[in-house]
Amino acid sequence: MSDVVILTGLADSRWTWRPVETALADAGTVLIADRTRHQTFPTLADEIVRVRDLVVGHRLGPPVVVAHSFGALIAEAYARRYPVAGLVLVDPSWDPDATGRGAIEAGLVRAAFHGAGALGKALDVTGLARHLGPALWSLSLRAVALRRPGAGVVAATRSVYRRGETLVAAAAEELAFRDFAAALAKSRATSHAPEVPVVVLTAVGTDPKSRDSRHWIAAHRRLAALFPNGRHEVVRGAKHMMHIDRPEVIVREVNRLLAG
Repeated sequence: MSDVVILTGLADSRWTWRPVETALADAGTVLIADRTRHQTFPTLADEIVRVRDLVVGHRLGPPVVVAHSFGALIAEAYARRYPVAGLVLVDPSWDPDATGRGAIEAGLVRAAFHGAGALGKALDVTGLARHLGPALWSLSLRAVALRRPGAGVVAATRSVYRRGETLVAAAAEELAFRDFAAALAKSRATSHAPEVPVVVLTAVGTDPKSRDSRHWIAAHRRLAALFPNGRHEVVRGAKHMMHIDRPEVIVREVNRLLAG
């Protein structure tokens, strides 16, 4: 038996993972690391440290790491540096040719986020976060999920998106994506892929033959091939938020790794 660490997607709330967390309750310790409180410009190196602190702080052994979308960049980078029992990469982000920012551009972006905490507070004081955040989350959910979560999950998630700091965190990660992808590309060139079991799950909605589905199937096959024990699986009936549409698929894959 091993413990499980879940890394959410871009500024996603831990609450959308509640069905997966509940189903894995008997597996051992299940920790969910969301990133909805960034008030500075994030870096891949900082996120690796944050995950390591989480694992060490809870006295976990090498965990099974489940990572969605943007979180998969962090999971792979972490697994190239620290021991893990396996990886479940859920509709992961993939940009192997990303290039980072130059020193001047990077400095300007970090300077712009120096006052992010004040911006988050301003969004709270003006009421913009309270009205805009939940509406944006509901709107985006329609594009990335076929199902709507249960009422409790919706209420908890909307409460997270009512905070100015959550909107700031989302903007920070959106801007940081290319830097994370570029940093991971460098890590791939200078480190060995972990030899643990890795499964890459591709969400294809209701049409696996669409142009978008074919693109991601090909990309995720390339990603799975980076790992000596990598495996790729196409998941129908799920859009990008697979943990909402088909949580049982993720639970099944985690249990396979835990049993192995």
